[in-house]
Amino acid sequence: MRNYDVDGIQFDYIRYPFQQPQINQTFGYSKSSRYLFKEMTGVDPIEISPGHPLWNQWTGFRIHQVDSFVARASRHLKKVKPELIISASVFPIEQRDRLFRLQQNWEEWMRQGWVDMMVLMTYALDTGNLEERIELVFDDSLPRSSLVIPGLRLLKVPDPVTIDQLQFIRNLPISGFSLFATENLTPSLQGVLSRVQSSEKSQPLPYREPFKTALTRYQSLQKEWMFLANKQGLKMDKDSFKNMDAQGKQLEKALNQLAMNPSRQNLKIAKQTLRQFQQQFPNWMGNHKQTYNYQVQVWENRLQTLDKLLLYGERRMISNSKIR
Repeated sequence: MRNYDVDGIQFDYIRYPFQQPQINQTFGYSKSSRYLFKEMTGVDPIEISPGHPLWNQWTGFRIHQVDSFVARASRHLKKVKPELIISASVFPIEQRDRLFRLQQNWEEWMRQGWVDMMVLMTYALDTGNLEERIELVFDDSLPRSSLVIPGLRLLKVPDPVTIDQLQFIRNLPISGFSLFATENLTPSLQGVLSRVQSSEKSQPLPYREPFKTALTRYQSLQKEWMFLANKQGLKMDKDSFKNMDAQGKQLEKALNQLAMNPSRQNLKIAKQTLRQFQQQFPNWMGNHKQTYNYQVQVWENRLQTLDKLLLYGERRMISNSKIR
């Protein structure tokens, strides 16, 4: 990493293998682990099983082994390159079951700021199954200072299904997505993506430039609203549209100032202006929502994504010691 301009580091398989203790399928019994646990408890972990008074402690011991590695690796990497992005591929399994079966405590990694972006392995062969697996993205208890994005499987998934999954994700309050894997990104799919992606060549990356991403995404929303207004496709009275347009311009100005000059004060103004806009948005869209409820929900989701990007950017700004 000292010799190359590395953009980021991805942690993969950062866990123990899947386990079924009920049939004696467990892992983590290296000589050093057995020695350390016995030093702590006086018991060799190979002698215990589920139901034993020390089993939960043994599970916690292994969780700590993974956590401590992530913490040490993160601190070391950030010391070498503070602006480095650290991400991890993680399982979208309910936390208690996940800790019991593979000791992957990624919520703690987010909480401690060790990992910047979690890539949920929400791989699915159809959109319905993806919708079921993606529920963890909307868990309100998750720390909001790290990005959490879904992963899409490309292997053996037809191009139309992939596009359908992408559209489903874009309508949610999610800052981005991950495609797995590069070797399955076929020329035909690349052709489809090139036609449906934005024509602008230099789109900022959410994990690298969250404030600029928030600005460009809000500007896209503005263009959509203005297009519909010009086509008389927005069911809003003149006063509501006038107020939304005025506050919208204030929000664009605040986001632009933050993108051009990231600072504590500009971030505070942008967050306040966005919050005020979000609070008024349902009132402005009251009439339109009666006919186009889903469309308004998508817009609200995209405004919520802006909030997530600002929170993530705030943590990045703090960790990089760039607050002025």
